[in-house]
Amino acid sequence: MQTVILTGPLLESAITAAKLLKQSNSLVASATKQVEAAKEAIAAILKENREIDISTLKIGEMVQIKDVLLLEIGSQNKFAEKVFMLAEPEKYQAFKRDFAIKKFKSLV
Repeated sequence: MQTVILTGPLLESAITAAKLLKQSNSLVASATKQVEAAKEAIAAILKENREIDISTLKIGEMVQIKDVLLLEIGSQNKFAEKVFMLAEPEKYQAFKRDFAIKKFKSLV
């Protein structure tokens, strides 16, 4: 680990940035929880009042709550890493790579 000592304006700028990072991370976490709660509420409303279970909708289907919401079931191409690991363990080990990620953790 490298430790850097800052003083003066650089220290103040770093403290301000770290506090902003901490506050922003907290807001993102809170917003993520609110988004999930809102999605669950809408799903419950559709299921209980209109007998639409969004978990059974197929890719390409849409549900509209007039003037309120448009729900589109799209697709996302994701690699099934665990399935690949179980099906082809030798190939999985040959292609497995670690990639560097940056984690900023505020200490102020």
